[in-house]
Amino acid sequence: MGFLLKPDLDGNEDHRVNYVACSRAKKKLYICVPEISDEAHTILSTKFIIRKLY
Repeated sequence: MGFLLKPDLDGNEDHRVNYVACSRAKKKLYICVPEISDEAHTILSTKFIIRKLY
């Protein structure tokens, strides 16, 4: 989730590759993570629609 929370596109190749992959989504993008902190959820909610599936 680091590439979404604090992207470092110039200094971190993994961040750049993940960012490019996500930016190619045409309609929807699903990212599955085992859990997300409340802080990360709050930050990401300002930029994305987040739905928790239980």
